[in-house]
Amino acid sequence: MNQSTKDKDPKRGTIEYIEHGYYEEGLSMLNKCLETQKRSLPDDHPSLVATYNHITLGLSKLERYSEAFDIGMKALNIATKQLGDEHEQTCYLRAMLQMIADQMEPHPQDKFRMMPIKRGRLFILSLSFIKICGAIRRNDKKKQE
Repeated sequence: MNQSTKDKDPKRGTIEYIEHGYYEEGLSMLNKCLETQKRSLPDDHPSLVATYNHITLGLSKLERYSEAFDIGMKALNIATKQLGDEHEQTCYLRAMLQMIADQMEPHPQDKFRMMPIKRGRLFILSLSFIKICGAIRRNDKKKQE
C-alpha cells in the first residue's frame, strides 16, 4: 500500500485497499469516511455518491450483493436527484446496479427496473461499462481456475 497516497487522501487510501483485494479493511475505512461525511454534509450531497459507490463495489467483490444493491440504490437516488437522469454518473450507477441485480437470487425485479437510456453518449457509456465489467468477471473466473 502506498503510504504517502493514503496520508494525503484517506479516501483514496481506502480505495487502494479494495483495489488490492483487502475488501474488509477498505470497507471498514470507507464506512468511517461515510460517517464523517454524513455528519458534515446534507443527506443528498453529491459527494456521498462516490463514497456509496466505492462501498457498493467493495461489497459486490465480497459477493454481498443484497447489501451492495441497497447501498448502490442510495447512490443512485442521490445522483438522480442532484445530477439528473441522463448524467453519466447516474447512468454508470444504473448499469452497475443492473449487474448486481443480475447476480442476486431471487432477482429483485420489483425493487429495481432499468430506466431506459436514450441513445447517444450516455447510452454508449453504459454499454461500455457493462462490457468492461463482463471482461473483469471473465478475468476473475480465469484467475480462479
